[in-house]
This record gives sequence, structure tokens and C-alpha cells, in this order.
Amino acid sequence: MQVLDEQQSINEKIASQALVIVQKSVQGQPKKPKRKGFLGIFGKKEEATSSATTIMLHSLNRTSISEQKAQKVANCRNKPTALRFVMQNLIEICKD
Repeated sequence: MQVLDEQQSINEKIASQALVIVQKSVQGQPKKPKRKGFLGIFGKKEEATSSATTIMLHSLNRTSISEQKAQKVANCRNKPTALRFVMQNLIEICKD
């Protein structure tokens, strides 16, 4: 039950942050690249840069993945693995 609560809180954080990102992306318009050279044909091409929205989404993705990994590690440490359970049963059987 605790795992579901933790996952729900992570989902709520993602939803609230995504809403903020969407609102900011609607406000900011993408920049059009300037034409360079004669009639915009012979000039060097500008390198594409990441927009603020893209950067925020990447950041949100990284933080949510790290939180989920931390949650998985914590859950694995708290629960005995199947192998450990089998080994404990074998030890108990051998003691008898």
C-alpha cells in the first residue's frame, strides 16, 4: 500500500509540474531563425537550440526517473527477495 501511495505522490508532482510547463510554453513563442546570406540561400545555417519548454521537460523527466529509481531501491531493500525466502525455508527445514 505504501508503494502505491508513493507512486501516486510522484504522479501528482509530475502532473502539477507538467501543467506549469504547458502554461509557460503557451506564453512563449518559438523564435524563427534569421535568414543569413544572399536571400537566405547562401548563408550558414543556425544551429538549433533547445527551447525553454524542452529543457524543462527534460529536467522533469530526469527528476521523476530518479525518484522512481530511488523508490524501487527502497522497496527492494524492504522486501525479502524470492531467493532469500527460499533459502530461509531450506535452512529451517535442515535444522529440523
